[in-house]
Amino acid sequence: ELEARLVGEVFELCYRYPQGVMVRLHVLGDFYSESYVHIWEMLLDRFPNLAVWGYTHRDPNTDPIGAAILETRERHGTRFAIRQSDNPFCHFSADHESIAGGASITCPEQLGKTDNCGTCALCWSDVPHIRFLHH
Repeated sequence: ELEARLVGEVFELCYRYPQGVMVRLHVLGDFYSESYVHIWEMLLDRFPNLAVWGYTHRDPNTDPIGAAILETRERHGTRFAIRQSDNPFCHFSADHESIAGGASITCPEQLGKTDNCGTCALCWSDVPHIRFLHH
């Protein structure tokens, strides 16, 4: 029931806002199945004006759900900006600690340098490593 309602709401939003829809996934929680990842892949295929961003603790090397997330991100690029949480060895990560050599950028919103995530957009850009003070 949740998935059917989600798909319906995304369809409605994408038709209503042809200039673009950005969805923040899983403020609490994570991807729970491969089929759920594939729902987002289907929605991204259907709506070129849709983009999503968020975070996952699913490891693409040891978890089939993590592998599906990585495949979808590789296919859709920053339109599926799902960062790997707390895995500094992943190319597209979100971490608590700085990456060795200073290669990470600290979240501007958490530093008070931007009003909110929507006025920043760093997380869903192609910046490899974002450091969060709180994540």
